[in-house]
Amino acid sequence: MVTGRLCGSGGLSRVLLQGLPGILPGILSAWLGMGVCSPAVAQVPPAAEKNWHQWRGPLATGVAPAGNPPIEWDATRNVKWKVEIPGHGKSTPIIWGDRVFLVTAINTGKVVEGAPKPEDQPMRTFGIKFPNTLFRFAVLCLDRNTGKTLWEQTAVEELPHEGHHGDNSHASASPTTTCRRSSAGPTTS
Repeated sequence: MVTGRLCGSGGLSRVLLQGLPGILPGILSAWLGMGVCSPAVAQVPPAAEKNWHQWRGPLATGVAPAGNPPIEWDATRNVKWKVEIPGHGKSTPIIWGDRVFLVTAINTGKVVEGAPKPEDQPMRTFGIKFPNTLFRFAVLCLDRNTGKTLWEQTAVEELPHEGHHGDNSHASASPTTTCRRSSAGPTTS
């Protein structure tokens, strides 16, 4: 478990970061423990309606009831900020108040002894190869107004147990928060 400042106008909140690579039973037990898979999810707390606290937004519909996004943009128009993110991630960032949370997988380049080189592995569907280097799975918290990194926490550093499709990454599970807790699942049991 990693602790850190989560909510902007509150005190110190716990950020639960259990190992990113994992299995479905661990994901379900973590989500059940947080109430994510319970019937209570249908009743969205008022604070959550004003934030983008989970994949597909406050109502899990892809709509932000309190939002007023631009309807036109390009590389320079209606872009508040751009920032380089270490590693590679394909998850949906989430927003709570003035903070943006995202996950990333950073290849450390540290070769794991005994792990086969990707070029020596058999051809798999979609050309997927398993890595032979350690990845650092991290959660970042950015200032919503400036893009400045407020904090970065390592959830785990390990050899991923499988490869990924070329259009994806090892950090594809979207985080979620209640402003009191944050999960950067999937988790292991």
